[in-house]
Amino acid sequence: MCDHVRMQMELANRTAIVTGGSSGIGYATAVALAHRGANVMICGRTGASLARAVESAVGAGLDISSQQCDMGSPEQIEALVEATVAGFGGLDIVVNNAAHIEMGAIESLSVDDFDQTFAVNVRGPMLLARAALPHLRASDHAAIVNLSSVAAEMGGATMALYRSSKLALDGLSTVMAKEWGCDGIRVNTVMPGKVDTETAAIDEQMIELAKMATPLGRLADPAELAAAICYLVSDAASYITGATLRVDGGVAF
Repeated sequence: MCDHVRMQMELANRTAIVTGGSSGIGYATAVALAHRGANVMICGRTGASLARAVESAVGAGLDISSQQCDMGSPEQIEALVEATVAGFGGLDIVVNNAAHIEMGAIESLSVDDFDQTFAVNVRGPMLLARAALPHLRASDHAAIVNLSSVAAEMGGATMALYRSSKLALDGLSTVMAKEWGCDGIRVNTVMPGKVDTETAAIDEQMIELAKMATPLGRLADPAELAAAICYLVSDAASYITGATLRVDGGVAF
């Protein structure tokens, strides 16, 4: 069997939810999972961006579904899981990619800034994993991947909320792995560095500085993060749980 066909069959008949799936790492992950045979449900806050993502996937010959969902809303998270299970009959993979990025000096941050950041970056992944839990327990291939950031290890000034929320998510991931390992549910973390996405292209000077600080001398392609995520949810990683995989071009070592 050729490698291309093997890859197409790797995740056949498995169902995945990818949050923040309309662009960047989320969309690249949805495409990579679909190429490997998975049923994929992406979610995001904006219906128009989800529609564009689905249209792009269809143009590439892939069948990806979408559901509008704000990861800050517990009710919408429950509806996302219900819609996925109703559409595909189960749930095997959860990729918590959606994130809220709030930058600013500590003294300038509001209570609302704090609440929104932690609602999306920490509470949302926890609630989605918990809503998915009965279905993951019924799966023979259950896996959760939470997207952290090298900011958790090396974030500096103006990154108080983003860094602390990612540190909290890292801790949550290890506890999930401990509590649910006996159910056969694997939980791992992927830690990106600077990625070449629309949100990365805010400041060209900062991008050049990021390249200079990275041993590999470039930003990551979203597909490189997607490949790492697909590995962690595949049977090739069947004995890996509670791990953090840095995909950062070496910037954090």
